[in-house]
Amino acid sequence: MTVVDDATLIALLQQERWSELEQVAHRRVEIEPGSVLALFALATARRECGRLDAAVEAYARLAALEPWDPAHLQNLAAVERQLGRRGDAETHYAAALALLPGDPQLLLDAGLLALDDARVFDARERFDAAVRAAPGWAVPLVFLARCQAELCEDDQVRSCLDRLPLEQLPADLGVEVGTLAAQIGDTELARRQWERARRDPASHDRATALLAGLHERLNQVDSARALLASLPVPSAVGDAVIRQEILQATAAVAARDRRVDAAVESYAALLASSPGEATRARIGFDLGRLLVDQHGRESEALATLGAAHACQVSMLKRAMPAFVEAPPEPLTMALADLPEGWMPLLQGAPAADASPVFVVGFPRSGTTLLEQMLDAHPALASMDERTFIQDAIDDMQRDHGLIYPDGLAGLDTRDLDRLRARYFERVATQVALTPGVRLVDKNPLNILRLPMMAALFPNARYILALRHPCDVLLSCYMQNFRSPVFQYLCRDLPSIATAYANAMQGWMHTTDMLSPACLTVRYEDLLDDLEGTATKLARFLDLPDAHPMLRYQHHAQAKGYISTPSYAQVVQPLNRKAAYRWKRFAAAFEEAMPTLQPWLQRWGYES
Repeated sequence: MTVVDDATLIALLQQERWSELEQVAHRRVEIEPGSVLALFALATARRECGRLDAAVEAYARLAALEPWDPAHLQNLAAVERQLGRRGDAETHYAAALALLPGDPQLLLDAGLLALDDARVFDARERFDAAVRAAPGWAVPLVFLARCQAELCEDDQVRSCLDRLPLEQLPADLGVEVGTLAAQIGDTELARRQWERARRDPASHDRATALLAGLHERLNQVDSARALLASLPVPSAVGDAVIRQEILQATAAVAARDRRVDAAVESYAALLASSPGEATRARIGFDLGRLLVDQHGRESEALATLGAAHACQVSMLKRAMPAFVEAPPEPLTMALADLPEGWMPLLQGAPAADASPVFVVGFPRSGTTLLEQMLDAHPALASMDERTFIQDAIDDMQRDHGLIYPDGLAGLDTRDLDRLRARYFERVATQVALTPGVRLVDKNPLNILRLPMMAALFPNARYILALRHPCDVLLSCYMQNFRSPVFQYLCRDLPSIATAYANAMQGWMHTTDMLSPACLTVRYEDLLDDLEGTATKLARFLDLPDAHPMLRYQHHAQAKGYISTPSYAQVVQPLNRKAAYRWKRFAAAFEEAMPTLQPWLQRWGYES
């Protein structure tokens, strides 16, 4: 038997003649089992031929022969990752990093493994270390931003994107950047990156499908249809990722066109394509929301949504095990006592017409519809949903060393002026306020932050959005929320009911102490009498004319991007299909109803 020499093995490696290389390398290893080159050639050939289990065996022998060489452990871990053996891969990446700490490629690979396993915090730490080790390398920076986006750290995502050479990125990386930009609401950057990626044949179809989804999201449905028409039918696409992107956009457009059967078919094909847990969750929520409105399919809708929540909880158990094992009581922030005797300082505070109009309420209570009505008035301007009041709390705690809410008593007029100035600096990045135009700050969960809003703007007006609590719970259960904490909070109806009760009790607690100027608007009343509700809003806000608010859907259509899940509804005329929808699912509320009952009575809703 002829045994090949090292030069032949190297030549076959360079020529990528994998089948031939596997044969001759195997013969060499049988005769010379300690040949590192032959084992490496054998492992590489097996990997390239798709014989991954056999490749693992060869890489493991290499790692045993030269345990000091991190490259063997890195290769072994990479193939184990391909096989889905995440525990083994984690062990071997850790061993490689112990030998070569701070290596950016190793950190990137280990971060990708953690991301595969939904361990977002571990992945973020590794990508961050890779970025620090190789500041000019775009790839770990993009994946760091992806982790930050999954954790709703949008400011950090923006910081990462600002560091990238956006116009020089390879097309595949540009596609990922576009996805991140879309997640944080920068639809123009997303469009540019995907349009650029379309010029690359390898990225064209995926980028086109993503663009179609973006146009649907911007309520530009005709453009979305045209882009989809230029793509191959999903069944003709071999690449699983591209096929999934086309199916996703196809389903979204079909749902907008009320072609329910076609949308369900696309979503079912997506779920049948063996996607990962994150994709299964996203598609499950999309399909579940579609089924909720189909009479006679209530059980199927709840089962689909339940499966989506199960995927999310499974991922959260890996990403945040301590939180899931002992979750805190949800949304209790506003239940804390305020400093004894504290009241907001009126000295130097803006008047009502120079203060924001705050729109609050439990999520899915109609706040987006109210925001779009207000934004349609020329004397008001909204900035979409932002966390700027929470940012002010963070500023207070970080810059002034004061704990919220007790520390509010320690803020003097200069401190408050600085916090207000920082608030409006953030606002200016989102909307240009011209003289005489008041800001509308809509963030439902600011219902938990009344003391900070009152401290900054003691003369502000508040609009509390109410909706039947059971409809609120059902709508929250249907949503694929970005926040990991909110994903877990909304895992089932009883959990949402507890959060609702805590949030509402906190609102009553703080309003009893601070007595803000507040108008309560019931979603159902708005549906019954749009003009009457607009008149009440105008009177409350000292606006002379309510009529611009009645044309809210045309104004919303012209705006383009609306960040909340109601983006498709607020460009349509009012309809009542979402009012009292919960009644078709009444049996599912049995466990949650005792928690909700006091609030049904307080708000005057039937149980």
